[in-house]
Amino acid sequence: MSSATAGGLYTVDAASTSMSNLHLHPYGASSPGPRKYSGGELEPLRRSPSPNIAPITITRPTSSMPLRRTTSPMPQRPASPLDFPSSGRRSFRPRRRLLQLVACIALFCALAVILSVDQRHVQKYIPAAPTNLKFYGWQRKRPKTASEGALRMQGQKSSFRTNLRTDKKYITAWYHAGWTNDVMMAFNLIHLAKMTGRIPILPPFPPDNAHLVGGHGLSAGFITFSQIFDLPRLAHEIGTPIVEMHELKSMQPHTIRIFGVEEGLLEEPPETDVIGCWSTWLTTCDDGCIHARAAEEPGVYMLNVHYTPIPPSFRRAMPWEPISFENISNIAQPQPNPLSQYYLQPSNELKEFVKQKHIPMADPKPDEHIACFDFLYFISETGLEVHQEYTGRTSAGRWGGAWGSVGRYARWNPDLEEIAKGYLRRAFKVTDRPGASIPPFIGIHIRRGDFAKLCPHDRPECLPTVADHVERIELIKGNLTERLGYAPERYLMTTDETDKGFLYEAVRAGWTLIDHEREQTVDKYGMWYPTLLDSVMLSLSTGFLGTSTSTLSIMARRRVEDWNNGFGLFQPHPAGMGPQFDD
Repeated sequence: MSSATAGGLYTVDAASTSMSNLHLHPYGASSPGPRKYSGGELEPLRRSPSPNIAPITITRPTSSMPLRRTTSPMPQRPASPLDFPSSGRRSFRPRRRLLQLVACIALFCALAVILSVDQRHVQKYIPAAPTNLKFYGWQRKRPKTASEGALRMQGQKSSFRTNLRTDKKYITAWYHAGWTNDVMMAFNLIHLAKMTGRIPILPPFPPDNAHLVGGHGLSAGFITFSQIFDLPRLAHEIGTPIVEMHELKSMQPHTIRIFGVEEGLLEEPPETDVIGCWSTWLTTCDDGCIHARAAEEPGVYMLNVHYTPIPPSFRRAMPWEPISFENISNIAQPQPNPLSQYYLQPSNELKEFVKQKHIPMADPKPDEHIACFDFLYFISETGLEVHQEYTGRTSAGRWGGAWGSVGRYARWNPDLEEIAKGYLRRAFKVTDRPGASIPPFIGIHIRRGDFAKLCPHDRPECLPTVADHVERIELIKGNLTERLGYAPERYLMTTDETDKGFLYEAVRAGWTLIDHEREQTVDKYGMWYPTLLDSVMLSLSTGFLGTSTSTLSIMARRRVEDWNNGFGLFQPHPAGMGPQFDD
């Protein structure tokens, strides 16, 4: 037999053999002795041959030609002395040392990274949201669009139903309560979608004259959710695809366009859609309400909406008290839904209720494929006042309700956030270039304009002064110093106050004000942006002082505390000026 190995050619001559009687000469018969390797000398193995079996001799051939194999091949000669040291047993000691060295280097690098992080700027851990990614067949990676997998076709159509999948259920609602309140309603809508297994359809935000600089009617235009928030990121974080109304249908011709949305999406001229919706407004308002909550979206999207009141037993004892998320989700569950079928029967409390309201029963009935509502503001997890629940200081806990389920994951659109950071860099007179750092600061939101009407006898002097706010800021700085080891020494104030005396006192206190006129914000970006940029800038602060009951302050405080590991307080109202929120 002949066998070729890494060390050369060997020959084996035997008539018959067994492995137990091998007489091996690994270096050839003519070799003077064992060859020396770095691991030591390998001595030939010697055994006494059997008297009945001729000894087997392995010799190195002198010819370079391969020899004919005469028997089964022998085990190959080791290619490296590292594999077979002198002991004759296999060892991984050199490899083990190499692995230990690599592990030590990796551990050293990991410790260096951990120790290099400034713990003062580490955000507080936010638990992961429940996910339905598997249900919707999404990949784990972030989707390119928030509506990925939720539509059967792309591009605006004549009917807003055309692009919707027949094997999915959807839910939508309208806004009309001021921008921050509308954002809260959008969060409520998405939260309900998660509770019912439906896909939310978000209409654009309508302009509100009370909150937009220079707004008159609809002149500011509608603005989409995705222009303000990072919608693909939100959809991925909460595990629910999200559709925007402009993906389904264009607005009515000759009406104001959506701010910033390209007209190139238009494929077909819109036509009137008929849909049945539920009305929370008819059920929660006082006895004088005979119409659903007015909104701009149905008109501009050519939707002919017929409203059915939410069953009166779903509301709490008093008008204007919130309906629970549980009750709303029960009636919005996809069919078969015995609860909604029962309440839509001719003989039940709903029929008597509409009779007392002197309004007819709606026809068509609430849509099953697209559950829709006129107003989702007066809804809460605990039944408490809506403002209070969003503070996170209720029995629902910090992460209860729509903020915990949706709002905390709604980060800003990156382009909008970068614009706001540029404003801050210029305001604080630091290097103004994309990516440049912004010094820590305390944000201050003071709402005085319409709140002055809450003062007794219409006396604005009852409102908190700059000195009152300074006292609260010292409390904030004390908390930050205790928890983080430092307190910012820069202050940014946003306000609707126009009184020059008050603004002068704020500047004397060392507060920085954003001058949107000097920045030409409206000319550059539009009437929406002073309000939007104020909200973004406040959310980037480490400490925050807001106005009690102002929803803009409530949302800003939640972002500062939950995104930045910061701390916030509210400036309480004077006695008799509405509800006070505990800090």
